[in-house]
Amino acid sequence: MRVAVGVVAVFLAIAPSLAQQSPGGTEMPAGPGELLRIGADQTEAIQVHDSIWLALGFSNSFLITTPEGNIVVDTSLPQHAPRQKRLFEAVSDAPVRYVVLTHGHGDHRGGVGLWQDGTVEVIAQREYEDFRHYQERLRGFFARRNVAQFGGVPGSTLLAGGDPNPGNRAAEVEATILFDDRYDLELGGVKLEIHHTPGETYDALSVWIPEWKVAFVGDNFYASFPNVY
Repeated sequence: MRVAVGVVAVFLAIAPSLAQQSPGGTEMPAGPGELLRIGADQTEAIQVHDSIWLALGFSNSFLITTPEGNIVVDTSLPQHAPRQKRLFEAVSDAPVRYVVLTHGHGDHRGGVGLWQDGTVEVIAQREYEDFRHYQERLRGFFARRNVAQFGGVPGSTLLAGGDPNPGNRAAEVEATILFDDRYDLELGGVKLEIHHTPGETYDALSVWIPEWKVAFVGDNFYASFPNVY
């Protein structure tokens, strides 16, 4: 599907923002207890643009293909990432050159390790480092809050690390490229503008592809708007 001139396609990171029936015909879970099942029956990535593909999950992941390699935007939870990676590899066997993390929540960065092979650059906003340490220090609190927020979803404590004991820990920061206000990336003739757009989190970023009029906005916009996280 080619995006028409004058129309901005906004690709959302969180799966519940989609209708109960996804564009590819994949059934969406009806209740909070099934959130971790989102995308479980997806057998192929959904093409949402000539060069952009969608894999569903608790948070969605996107593949951008170019003649010189590919870019992944967000990596979902560890439970969903292996399936998403297989779906993307079925689309293209070209190497992934960059992974862009829209923010530091676990459902967006949880699968990043699957893509790291020593050559992949991981891009995040400068505040990502501080936000990861913040999440780590308070992960016991966040684990309890996630259980309340997601209605006792099995494994929901994994969203914050699953440790019931808060503490002053160091967090692993996977990003290899950190930027302040804007980072421009060009790969295979595709130009991406990556902007700091604090919203749900203070490290949030958005990806804008001017030629295609496509924006990836992470969790700054979804079915519950405004996002008052």
